[in-house]
Amino acid sequence: MSRWPLYKAFFWEYAPFFRVLVPFAAGIYSYDAGWAAHTATTALWLVAIAAFAGLIATTFFLKNRLHPAVGILLLSTTLFCSGALMSGLTDTRNKPNWFGSNLNQQNTYLVRIADAPAEKESTWKLTVDVLRAINNEMQVPATGKAFIYLYKDNFPMLYHKGDTILVPGNWQPVTNAGNPFEFDFARYCRRANIVFQQFCSVQESRLYSTNDPAEASFTIAAHDWCLQQLDRYITDRKTRGLIQAMLLGDEVNLDEDLRQSYADTGIVHVIAISGGNVMLFFYFISYLLWWLRHNKYQWLKFLLALPLVWIYVIMAGASPSAIRAAFMFSLLALGIIFQKNNNSLNQLFA
Repeated sequence: MSRWPLYKAFFWEYAPFFRVLVPFAAGIYSYDAGWAAHTATTALWLVAIAAFAGLIATTFFLKNRLHPAVGILLLSTTLFCSGALMSGLTDTRNKPNWFGSNLNQQNTYLVRIADAPAEKESTWKLTVDVLRAINNEMQVPATGKAFIYLYKDNFPMLYHKGDTILVPGNWQPVTNAGNPFEFDFARYCRRANIVFQQFCSVQESRLYSTNDPAEASFTIAAHDWCLQQLDRYITDRKTRGLIQAMLLGDEVNLDEDLRQSYADTGIVHVIAISGGNVMLFFYFISYLLWWLRHNKYQWLKFLLALPLVWIYVIMAGASPSAIRAAFMFSLLALGIIFQKNNNSLNQLFA
């Protein structure tokens, strides 16, 4: 007897999030590439609203009158515009009080040190948040992030994370070194909302106020507490810097030669907090729950591990790579807890 022909589903059918991801990612890329610039924000809003309204009408009122491709086109248009608009909303250059839109060398800028000072060969690198622009007696609120390189000049670093300092207005764009086939550092910084930098001496900066630990958020306080424990129990500087980077995602104290060795061997990714850290953490939790051997209790392991994984992510500073890994683990865990069929590819697209 001849058998019924078997239908083999395409991967976008058993992984439907792929159809959502592609137009949304295309919208993000179009903004990053400059095709959907912030000047076209109003047009994007209008197109997104019109496409969404058409999608609602197609789904609930005109479902049987139009071709299914119309609904797919309207959904893709909505997601494309949403990706571009979200990129524009998170771009600090579009904010009305961004300090880079009105630079003045005569101004003095009040900035807050966002991360611990990183020691370079001849400078100290500070990642700062700009708070105000000061011109004589007038102070204008400002926003944005920047790099400040303080020349050592045989002076010790007296500033700490969370301190606010006054710096001159000698801002200049972050640029690449100009080497062929080099890493596009300027674009990398722009994606992190860092467009400007400046080089100045320690004498040109002044301390405005010191850090108040009581004002730190819970995430920052937990991360700093973990760093203090490593500082207390690990005395070797290089080892402490590597452990801080691998466990807590803090690369400020990572030795530059060691970082370059990791980069040359192609394994620099192991330093960042990612899915590997989360899975090792889960394996450790599973080892402690060895007495739950039966398969029917697997859901309980994931239920107990889920909040612990998020606590670890908070202690690691809640970096984007750590949040992404924890979110992926949460999707897998919830599928197992509620005893649903897991599709790893679909969860990855989600």
